[in-house]
Amino acid sequence: MNLGLAVTSFPVFSALVLALGWSAPADAAFDLGLNTTDYLGQSTEGRDKAFTSLSMQIDARTDTSVIDSRLWAQGTIGLNNSQYSFLELPEAYLATDKKFSGDFTFAFGRKIEPWSGIDTNWRLGVWDPNFRWDYLRPQEVGMLGASAAYQSDGFRGLLFASPFFIPDRDAPIDFAGGRINSISPWVLNPPDQVQIANGKNANIDYSASIPSTLSVVMHPTISALFAYDKGIGTFASAGYAYKPMNQLLISYQASYNNATGNVDAILYPRVAYQQLISTDVGYRTNHLESTLSLLADLPDDTPPNVTQQTSQQVANAYLVSPTFTYYFIDSRKKSEGYTSLSYLKKVGVDPADVGVDADGSSTFDSRYPYSSAMLAKLAPPMWRSVGGEVDVLYDISQPGTIISWIVFYSPEKSWKVYGGADVLTSWSTDSTSFIYRYRANDRMMGGGDSCVLN
Repeated sequence: MNLGLAVTSFPVFSALVLALGWSAPADAAFDLGLNTTDYLGQSTEGRDKAFTSLSMQIDARTDTSVIDSRLWAQGTIGLNNSQYSFLELPEAYLATDKKFSGDFTFAFGRKIEPWSGIDTNWRLGVWDPNFRWDYLRPQEVGMLGASAAYQSDGFRGLLFASPFFIPDRDAPIDFAGGRINSISPWVLNPPDQVQIANGKNANIDYSASIPSTLSVVMHPTISALFAYDKGIGTFASAGYAYKPMNQLLISYQASYNNATGNVDAILYPRVAYQQLISTDVGYRTNHLESTLSLLADLPDDTPPNVTQQTSQQVANAYLVSPTFTYYFIDSRKKSEGYTSLSYLKKVGVDPADVGVDADGSSTFDSRYPYSSAMLAKLAPPMWRSVGGEVDVLYDISQPGTIISWIVFYSPEKSWKVYGGADVLTSWSTDSTSFIYRYRANDRMMGGGDSCVLN
């Protein structure tokens, strides 16, 4: 079960950014679009199966002799369902420019950094948090804080620190009528009954003890990255972080209510810490790139109140992923088309829940959707204003596939129309399999957008 914490924008910081950074933006664009998504297998779930929305995006940058800054904001307004409305800031930062501060630069705000190739390529949300309304296409967003970087002759060192923590943002949920409700097809309904004494079934009334926003946000993070990359040839990086997990962990307490004859189940979200250690090593030519990525995830968590509650546990996970990429034009121009093949292997198991109602298994989603999987991508160069991408993921350990494609037509840079689909197929009967759980979420999508200001 996923419990998202909705954290919106930072109005004071945004005002400061606008005042200092974008009084005369060097590059700014405002996009407006109309989009529709139709989930083909959701009619039996009692949810809307189609969502039509108006999307907006602003991307404004400056690069002056003093300030390097960016404001990248995305918004969605649901037209057939008002709950399908979101606002996200993937990046919003102010930084010193190298013309002003030389090889040392300093930044404050939300900025996406290349902490780990595995995290970015597989969209895991282990290092940088994700906006996860869509589990197949989560939006990576930067951590909020301050950083200092040194870069010279291909070497780069980065130190990030923050007293703040903003976790993954999932789809909104509520607990109306003792049930967990969400408009999102990615929020699976938990069981509404449980067997009690004498073989009888009792309804479950769910509620949540939501911590205050301040008690969640005020958790410090420290992260460091050292990298060498001169474009062509050998490149390498190593990173370390001690930070809160981007996914809140859950404990629950269940008790029989004599007055109602139901079982009261109270959920308790909590913040847990982890150490992250990453290494990426590779070699690049004009057209070929090979990378070996390693990531160690070492949680630091003690479940609370194990004599009264039942708690999700996490354990060490070690991931390795080789990736081979061919760029059709040039490895330094990734937008001109590429094809890649990646393999992911995770070593480590999801431990069983602990506490009063633990039964030797876990009732919660795994933090990692795959333990052994292949991912192939193809994004050919545009041809006569037509472009697109096809991704094929094959889960080896729990057999299943996700085939995703999108095609767009853009005769002018200022506008485009697109169509796409995601098809999930599972041959596994394991209910913990990511593809098996969401196999009903086949969908088709389409729409168009136009740059109305540039």
